[in-house]
Parts: sequence; C-alpha cells; structure tokens
Amino acid sequence: MGGKCTQKGHGGDKVLNSIQDAHAVEGMRFNTAEQAHGGLLADGCGKMAEFLAQAPWDERRVGLGATHLGIEQHLRSHNSICHRLTLMLKDLPTEAIPTAEGEKLQQLYRILQLSRMLDWPGECLQPETSTPGFDLVISEIAEFETLRLGFLHTIKETILTVYDKLTNPNMTEPTNHPPQLAHLLDIKPALTWIQYKLPEELTHSILQLATLQATFGSLGDIAEIFLFEPRSEGFIIFYASVQIPNFDGILSPHHGLIMISKILATHHLRSDPPQRPTTPRGDRP
Repeated sequence: MGGKCTQKGHGGDKVLNSIQDAHAVEGMRFNTAEQAHGGLLADGCGKMAEFLAQAPWDERRVGLGATHLGIEQHLRSHNSICHRLTLMLKDLPTEAIPTAEGEKLQQLYRILQLSRMLDWPGECLQPETSTPGFDLVISEIAEFETLRLGFLHTIKETILTVYDKLTNPNMTEPTNHPPQLAHLLDIKPALTWIQYKLPEELTHSILQLATLQATFGSLGDIAEIFLFEPRSEGFIIFYASVQIPNFDGILSPHHGLIMISKILATHHLRSDPPQRPTTPRGDRP
C-alpha cells in the first residue's frame, strides 16, 4: 500500500507539475498579449501626439478672409481635428489601458466630443479691441484661434503624459503637471494675441511675414502669424505674455508704423511650446 501511495504521489506530482506548466505557459501567453496590446496603445498615443504636433500648424495662415466663409474655415479646421482625434482614441486597444491612464483618455474623449461646435461661438468670444478702426471679425477669429491652439497644446501634453507612463511605467511623476483639461471655451488662456495693421503699401505676403517677425520677434516667442486679404491686417499669437509699450503703434525696421491693438490673455504656458514648422524670420531690431 505504501508503494502504491508513493506511486500515486509521484503521479500526482506529475499531474500537478503539468498543471503548473500549463498555467505558466498560459501566463506567458497572457503577458505576451498584454505587452502587445500595451505596445499598440503606446504607439496609438504616439501617433496622436505626432498628429497634434503637425496638423494645427499645417493649416492656412496667409490670405485669409474676414467674412462668414472665413469664419467657417476656422470652425471646420477645429472640428476636423477634434473628430480625427476621437476616431484615433476609439481605435486604441482599451483592454490594455491601465486604470489611471484610461481615466485620462476617457476624459479626453468626452472633452473632444463636447468641444466640437455646430456654429461659430461668437456670443462666447469677447475681443476687446482698444484701438479704433480694427476689424471686429478678425478680433473674434484671433480670440478663437488663440483659445484653440492653447486647447490643442493641452490635449497634446495630456497624451504625451499617458505615452510616457506607458513606455516607462516606473518613471516618477513630473514636477510640472500639464494644464488641466477643459472645454475649449472654458480653458484658461495660455497664449497671447495682438491685432495689427501694416502700412498699406506693404502688400507682398513674404515681405509682410518678414516685417512682422523682425518687428515683434524680439518681444516674445511667436506661435503663429495670421495674414488677411485684401488688407494688410491680421493678428499674431505668442506663446506667453509679451511686453509692448502702451501705445497704438510700433515702428518696424524699414517699413514705417505698424498699428497694434490691445494685448489679451497674458497667461504663461506650463510647458515647452509645441513643435511646429517655422516661418521665415527677418533681422531683429
């Protein structure tokens, strides 16, 4: 009986070992599948960040119109990017998303959906132009674009924090937290804009851009310059607050006086500005 019990014991050990081996193999398969999903998730977040690093800055900035059709162009661009991002979020392998990162991405998805607009939010924009003679439509577009670029920058920073955590789970939390997610019209202004009017004889767009860079480039880090036709009028968006004397014009090198309007939204970004294609710079004064 002892021998039989021993034999059964050995057989039981073999069965137990077989079960443990099977569980180990299954665990390896699960871990491999989890790693594969995690890699796909990180890759998806990386693609969203790359998209946001290019898409807003590839849009048309020269030869814009201050008309109803011009307003619709800015609204369509905004809605198109929000729609594209929601589709990219939908394509992520949700089973691989850790809880904390999953909550961020879910919040991001909801905010992007809510931030898509059917109509121009003119009643929510309050462009206080202090200098008489400036186009109110351009002022509204300036405020909308400033909010939009700050909003998209916040979205990109949030996605990058998720990407960093996925690719390096043991990383310590950064000391400079990204701005808080919010609806486009509720976001705290993170950029600065001013409206300008160039001398009427300055009509060529390349020369206009060079003149604006030479005149305002030394005052702050320029994010974007918007030029409207047929007038030599538009606005400049800066990454942070700029120091401009309190008068209605600034003398440009070689091209006379540039009329300027009141500076708005002088709040600092909390992180480095997004990468973007650069516009040609002229010689700074």
